[in-house]
Amino acid sequence: MIHKRSDLDEIQKFHYLRSALTGGALQVISALEFSPANYIHAWELLENRFHNDRLLVNNHVKALFNSATLKSESSMLIRKLIDTVLRNLRALNSLDEPTEKWDTLIIYLIVTKLDASSEREWENHKGAMSLGVKDKVKLEDLLSFLRNRADMLDMINANHSKPKEVTHDKSENKHHNDNK
Repeated sequence: MIHKRSDLDEIQKFHYLRSALTGGALQVISALEFSPANYIHAWELLENRFHNDRLLVNNHVKALFNSATLKSESSMLIRKLIDTVLRNLRALNSLDEPTEKWDTLIIYLIVTKLDASSEREWENHKGAMSLGVKDKVKLEDLLSFLRNRADMLDMINANHSKPKEVTHDKSENKHHNDNK
């Protein structure tokens, strides 16, 4: 990170900072004169504006709750749901949220986003798991089930998709017939 490099002076850091910014971030520091003294001020302005952990946590939790609900069986949509959940959980974990203790909540949230068929299959799968009375289903159990389900749906689609018909251009046929 440029900010922590001791081999660069403040004006060089300011130059790198300005060249890396666009849009609203650039607007925040656009009024600052390009000088060594203003580099730290620019850095602090950007930190105050964009490094708001509470807002970041809120946005990632909101993204989890606003994940799209699957209307029908779709391997692509199942994978997209998995990716969305994992991306936001990783971000929340990096913000020191105790996501490793959220399995029950996240499982419930994901299951409410599933299509009816996938939800029914999950409930069957969960019932077939050999869990003790006090054992809890883990998020990884659901994610593994969903990955397998997406693979299965891909396989079914591949097995039932019609091969593309080979069509011949009429000009090719004419040329072929002319050569006889």
